[in-house]
Amino acid sequence: MDDVDLFLFDLKLMNNKLHIQYTGQSNKVILKNLDFISRSGKELIVRVPLVSGITDTAENIKEIAQLLKKLNIIKSILHLIIPWV
Repeated sequence: MDDVDLFLFDLKLMNNKLHIQYTGQSNKVILKNLDFISRSGKELIVRVPLVSGITDTAENIKEIAQLLKKLNIIKSILHLIIPWV
C-alpha cells in the first residue's frame, strides 16, 4: 500500500446475486476492498463498465452513486459502454 500512489478500481454490480450470476463471484470482497482503499487516503479512480441491460440499469447506477458518495474521496468515475451480444 505504501508503494502505490493511485488505485484504479472497477465496480460492476452492487446487487450480490446479480454479481454472482454475471461474474461467477460474490462482490462482498470487492466492496470490502473498495472501502479499505477509500479509507487509506490514497488517490482512487473508480471505473464503472456499462454493459447494456446488465450494469447500466437505473437501480445499479443509483446504488453505485450512493456508495461512491458515502466514500467521499473518489477522484473520478470513468465509464465504458460495452454492447451486450
